[in-house]
Amino acid sequence: MKSNLYNRWFSVLLVCLLIFVVSGCSKDEGGTQVSPDEILGVKGDLTVQFSARFGTEPFAAAKGYAYQGKQKVMFSKVEFYITDIQLVGTNKAASDQAGLINLTGSTEASKNISLTGLASGHYTGIEFTLGVTPALNKKSPRDFPPSNPLSLSGGFWEDWGSYIFTQILGLVDPEGSGHFTNGFAIQTGTDECSVKVTIEKDITIKESKPASITLDVDVLQFFKQGSTYYDLIADPLSHNIGDLGSLRLFAEAIAKAIVVKL
Repeated sequence: MKSNLYNRWFSVLLVCLLIFVVSGCSKDEGGTQVSPDEILGVKGDLTVQFSARFGTEPFAAAKGYAYQGKQKVMFSKVEFYITDIQLVGTNKAASDQAGLINLTGSTEASKNISLTGLASGHYTGIEFTLGVTPALNKKSPRDFPPSNPLSLSGGFWEDWGSYIFTQILGLVDPEGSGHFTNGFAIQTGTDECSVKVTIEKDITIKESKPASITLDVDVLQFFKQGSTYYDLIADPLSHNIGDLGSLRLFAEAIAKAIVVKL
């Protein structure tokens, strides 16, 4: 009889102990709910890949694309900075790494950014600033080590005291005859042209399994203005302090052209 009573009490104690352990594992020390995928103190990596196109065609440097009417356009450089990258969800994981994404680059690495040391867990999206955040834009290339893309002097406007957030350079063939005779240069900068990009996508960070996300970029949409496209013949140079209104529109159009690749 005593043995049966002892066994019952022991079973109740064991169940209570199990409930306590399970409850304790679902919270961190501050009582905050923790994702089942999250292991506190464990870090993982994420590669953000940018896949470019021009309308329905794959994008490449020095390739002619149909533009407005009979015009054709080709690009020698399309690149942009991204900063303040964060994974978002119930919890957040921020990275202080900056990226210079070169869509006309010859390697895949030039179109990607690899983020390291992110807190493990499940996230519902990624956010970043297209351009350079105001805090970083107060600095200059000499403030960063050579490994940081913000150290590149060619990406900084001394006269404006700002990084060049986006560079879009190329040539136009006005008659569609195969003669690309008209150059153009569109460059955004200053704090007014930094734009937040938010992408909704389930992302899980684990220590032993690097994650990746691919973002689709439609370069044609950079130039979309209502029902028509920017006039590269009439206004081929848009990179002066007096162009801030136009450059802000470009920055917003570029941000909208970046979506998750399906």
